[in-house]
Amino acid sequence: MSTAWITFSRAMKYLAGPGDQRERLAHACSADMLHMKRKEIPQEVRAEFDALLHLIGKNWTATATAPTGTALVRALNDAQIAQAATKVLVIYDQLTRYQPTSSMPFTLSNNPKAGE
Repeated sequence: MSTAWITFSRAMKYLAGPGDQRERLAHACSADMLHMKRKEIPQEVRAEFDALLHLIGKNWTATATAPTGTALVRALNDAQIAQAATKVLVIYDQLTRYQPTSSMPFTLSNNPKAGE
């Protein structure tokens, strides 16, 4: 499993959890995600990842002064919050497509008794 997939899987758990969308997005935009190196993101989703970081305002360079996901998300309006949450979902979806099926937590089957 890739670092990016693990990070975005965790982000999806936060986005699907309790609380309002702003709070969920703030938790989803963890330090792991914000400090991820571009080389950890597959080339096929880098443009979407860059767009997400641009949207939430990650234009800082010094790690010591890096704001948290909460601070970055606090500055967004409701439309930007929804757009950023959608971008996290799209990136997660694309990353999932590149994972070997053995790393998936479950397998889809037409047989309802297959999981027994």
